[in-house]
Amino acid sequence: RDCLSLVNNTFLGRRVGVHELVFRLLPPQDLKNLSLVCQVWREAGEPVLWSKGVLRVTRENMTSVVEALDDSRRLQAVKNIRVEVVSKELLEAVARKQGLKSVNLHCCDLSAFEPELVARAVRGLEEVNMLGARLTQQQVEAVLAVSCTRGSRMETLNIGGTQSCHLFLCFSLGK
Repeated sequence: RDCLSLVNNTFLGRRVGVHELVFRLLPPQDLKNLSLVCQVWREAGEPVLWSKGVLRVTRENMTSVVEALDDSRRLQAVKNIRVEVVSKELLEAVARKQGLKSVNLHCCDLSAFEPELVARAVRGLEEVNMLGARLTQQQVEAVLAVSCTRGSRMETLNIGGTQSCHLFLCFSLGK
């Protein structure tokens, strides 16, 4: 270990090394390069790198993303997800994922899923984009109810803009 690992500070209530504090200030490309230097820097840098990016869920990677959201040390730091194709398992994994800030479900067909599952998937998020997503009226009502509950962290909800949802909301909850 290097001397930086001996000096500790507190960041968001958690003890972290100075190198992690410095890594948080770096642009993603520099952070990626630093993560290649040695194991200590990779262990400190990868969570910061993953927290800055957007995890894209596609048809090709959905199964592995669902598994990794629960089990992967790397993906523990993911804060933002962009969903191109959705499944019940993915919505359940998103609902269980701690520390997630935003999910983009733009143009996804959610109409086949239980309203409670869709609401549970977005409950703890700060930002939800469902513009162009295919939703039932019951799903819209469930999402709106969750966004307005006491203790909700949701600050931004973009919803509507499809034939199945004759509602267009794009607002900031101002919390």
